[in-house]
Amino acid sequence: MLRAQSALLSKFCVAASIVCGAAAFSACDESLSSIAGPTPNLEPTFSSIQQNIFESTDSAGRTACTTCHTSTGRTPSGGLNLNHDVAYDQLVNRVSVEKAGTMRVLPGNSESSYLYQKVEGTAGIVGRRMPQNGPPYLTDGQILIIKRWIELARRTTERTHVSRFRQEPPMTRLPWGCGALLAAALLLGGAAPARAQDDDAAALRLAEPDFTLIALPTSLRLPQWRSAFRVTHRFNRPLNDDFGDVAGDLFGLDSGAQIGLEFRMGVIPNGQVGIHRTSNKTIELFSQYRVLSEQKAFVDVSGYFSIDGTNNFQDSYSPAFGAIVSRTIGDVAAIYVEPMWVNNTNPLPGALVDDNSTFFVGLGTRVRIRPSVYVVAEVAPHTGYKPGVTQGSFAIEKRVGGHSFQLNFSNSFGTTMAQIARGGPQDNDWFLGFNISRKFF
Repeated sequence: MLRAQSALLSKFCVAASIVCGAAAFSACDESLSSIAGPTPNLEPTFSSIQQNIFESTDSAGRTACTTCHTSTGRTPSGGLNLNHDVAYDQLVNRVSVEKAGTMRVLPGNSESSYLYQKVEGTAGIVGRRMPQNGPPYLTDGQILIIKRWIELARRTTERTHVSRFRQEPPMTRLPWGCGALLAAALLLGGAAPARAQDDDAAALRLAEPDFTLIALPTSLRLPQWRSAFRVTHRFNRPLNDDFGDVAGDLFGLDSGAQIGLEFRMGVIPNGQVGIHRTSNKTIELFSQYRVLSEQKAFVDVSGYFSIDGTNNFQDSYSPAFGAIVSRTIGDVAAIYVEPMWVNNTNPLPGALVDDNSTFFVGLGTRVRIRPSVYVVAEVAPHTGYKPGVTQGSFAIEKRVGGHSFQLNFSNSFGTTMAQIARGGPQDNDWFLGFNISRKFF
């Protein structure tokens, strides 16, 4: 009876995963060509936004931002000068004069960028929505393009106003054959035959106490119908700025943050599924299944599949699959090698680069230095489409019962597979953060 129920559950997981994958593929076929509205030449680059938004009026009657935000013949409104030669330095990684503790533009995090908040008119802004003489305000499409420029966090060649994007085609589709590959990866989450566990999944593994290192997953299994919860928190303030300014912001604690909430459950022996949502409205669905155990094969091998969806799983989708290969060294340490392929890592709805896919190999370790204290490190060198630098992190961690408390330092906010694949800001800033996890078994 139990065997029949397990088989039925496996089939249900496969069916549900394939339905989700099909929906993701159909939704990837978006176009950027019709959302720019009264600024048809607008692209998600700083030079294009400077020319089409900051310095120009448009056919809808919106006035140029430099009408007020200029040093030519007046004091710039709000202390923000958007003249051509200084606008970038006035915006990117600069604290707002109007709202203390908030960055005007925080690369890679539009929701915490005050520029986005002001043009969107979100709750909590100081003063009026911009432009001040609106309506008309920016259209939803114009705001979306500004948002995606911030999310891309390209900060090198844009200072010279050289666009890295080619002319946008009318539509993008996932590469031929990707559907078959994704279907195979989906099967790892639910179709592999359930076999008896050769050790107790509920037992504490001293060398592998948690389901993640810092952002990368581990091989730790969940007992069937048991669950775990995790909170990730990455402060927005770069630690490698002027020490006095950083200390004045209490090393980032006075700034905003990107927050993630995660829940996972064991649904079959050796298999688990979960959901992770970050405060930039990215939702990741993931599944993991252990194929080999180190008791039988020297290393532990798990198949892994996930799919990211931006804007609350409504816009750009990034499926990923790969493997988690690990080995524990007694009760002292664990090492990990995690090859991962991520499709559509470009978060834009149109194919604006030749290759939208990224391959990375996650490398990580956790070492127990005290009975319940660990040091953790990970790095994810990547190739293919890589708008940011290689993500790297290190941390110190304390285990207390079913809880783990981790203080970490990272050069990126990434906590989902697509975010890890994209990497961190080009300036290689480092940020303070923490993870808190809880097992419910």
